[in-house]
This record gives sequence, structure tokens and C-alpha cells, in this order.
Amino acid sequence: MPVRIDINLLPPEFRPAPPVRWTPPFLALLYSLGLFLILWFIFHSMADLTAKREEIASVKNTIKMLKPFEEAYDASQDAVSTLENLKTLFAYLDTHYVDWPLFLRHLQPHVPAQVWLTAASSEVLKTAQVRGKGAKKETVSLEHEGKITIEGSVNGYPLLPIATFLSNLRQDPYFVNPMLLGTRLEETEAMASRSFIITTKVAKLGGGAEEENAKQSNGTGAPGQ
Repeated sequence: MPVRIDINLLPPEFRPAPPVRWTPPFLALLYSLGLFLILWFIFHSMADLTAKREEIASVKNTIKMLKPFEEAYDASQDAVSTLENLKTLFAYLDTHYVDWPLFLRHLQPHVPAQVWLTAASSEVLKTAQVRGKGAKKETVSLEHEGKITIEGSVNGYPLLPIATFLSNLRQDPYFVNPMLLGTRLEETEAMASRSFIITTKVAKLGGGAEEENAKQSNGTGAPGQ
């Protein structure tokens, strides 16, 4: 069998480098290092995942412990809201509530004999406004104004009984700023009558009404007819 002998006559600097031959120990070391890195990455990821799960469980436990405080806060907010509603209600009543027996007791002495009263009603002129939405919702400070409308009539054509009635109301501090809105003459074949409308406000409870009572108790009394 012939033997082939390769002779390279090139200078050493031009000769190709001999192939690298990996011996079994180097290959085993390389494989071991790669396997170690893979296992390290897997165990590190599992440890990190376990730590995250424990952190989530701790946060959930903290939230569970704070739940009673949240419920107590919600209950306190409901109580505050209820108090605000009561405050609004009392402010409204303080401004608009009309004690009709007291109103009629003050009104009756001032009605001239020729005047017939037909109706009395109260009306709210301005209401509270709610501004904002959600957590920013707030009720504007109440500036309610109310008025009482008194309707009546007199027989015949004279305006003097109506003027006397209005003058009597203006002299009583219980009635605040009474004004005559107008009159209307109604004529039929049998008779004539004149209807009128007067608007007024009344003093708040604890205000002018008590002062008037004090005057009456001192003997001054209400103005004469």
C-alpha cells in the first residue's frame, strides 16, 4: 500500500495553523460550565419568583389587616356626610321655616275690618347649589331667601283698607320688608271688590318675634289699626 507523504515547502510564516484538537478533559470542563450556568439561572429565577410570591402574600396580608380601618373610615365618612346633610337641613329650616300659628298670631291684629284674607303661602326664592363631581363635590354656602305671599280682598273701590293693612305690617318688626305687588278691581252687576297681593318675609325664630313679645309684655303692644 503506497504511503502518501505531504511536504509543505512554504516558509513557516505562510503555513496554515494546525487544527485545534480538544482533548476530553477540556470538553468535560466546558460542558460542566455550561450546565452550571443553566442550572444557576434556573435556580436564581425560582428563588426570585418565590421571593415575589412571598412579597405579594405579605402585601395581601397587610391589606387584610387594614380592611377594618378602611371600613371604619368609610363609616366615619358616612357619619360626616350625614352631619353635613343635617347641617344643610337645619340651615334651610332656620331660614325658611314658618311657624304658621305664630305668623297668624302676629298677622291677625293688623288686619283691618274691611279686609278679607283669602290665602297665605310661602315660597323659596333661592336654593343651595352643588358644585364639582365625585370627591370634589361640595355644597355652596346656603343663601336661601324665602317669602310669604298674602292674598286678600276688600269690598268696594277704596284703597285705604289695603294701605292701612300694609302700614300695620311695616310697623311690626316680625314682618320684614312687606310690599304690595298689586291690586285688581273686579266688578259685577251686584257688587265690586278689589283683590290684592302682599309679599313679606318674617323674622327668624329668636329674632324679631321675641323682641315684639317683649314690647307687648311691656305694655307697648302692636300698632293700632
